[in-house]
Amino acid sequence: MYEKMNTDTTSQADSNKETPTKEQSNKVEINQEATSENEKNKDKEKSEAKDKSVNSANEKSSEPVKNAPIQPSTQPKESPDIARAVGQNQKMAINALYDFHKNITEHKLQNAYGIFSPAMQNRVSYNGWAPGFKTTVSSTPSDVKVASETDSRIVLTYYLQAVDNPGGTQNFTGTAVMVKVGDSWKIDDVTNKVK
Repeated sequence: MYEKMNTDTTSQADSNKETPTKEQSNKVEINQEATSENEKNKDKEKSEAKDKSVNSANEKSSEPVKNAPIQPSTQPKESPDIARAVGQNQKMAINALYDFHKNITEHKLQNAYGIFSPAMQNRVSYNGWAPGFKTTVSSTPSDVKVASETDSRIVLTYYLQAVDNPGGTQNFTGTAVMVKVGDSWKIDDVTNKVK
């Protein structure tokens, strides 16, 4: 549009072979201003349209995607015993008991022994305790429940399935006394009876 207006004005001046009059110069300036204003308006409209499309795309991206494949969670599932625990202390105490048995299953006996309270470690030496798990294949607690609780002591009851090779599978009922040591829960006493 800007080029067309200038061409028309210039060709008219060329055809008359005269110097443009003051009136013609004013027309050119007015046409240039109008053209410049039109271009600004077009640029503004384009910018607004672009903003709308970006906002629309952002709104769409926050909507749930339908029929998308479900990605597996990177976090392990929480055990039902921990999930039904009431309060952070119960969750942490139950989790410590699970960690203890997981470490036994994975033959990380130093880690398991580290879950004993300092008082328990004074009563039971590592060298006297660890050889009892030499043939253990797995040690799996289940149905862990809180029998009693104070701010610094929680008594847990549970079932335990222990698999040894040789030796096979044995089932136990267990009781673990958990005590708070600093910010963590430790096993202060444990009793397992054959079921």
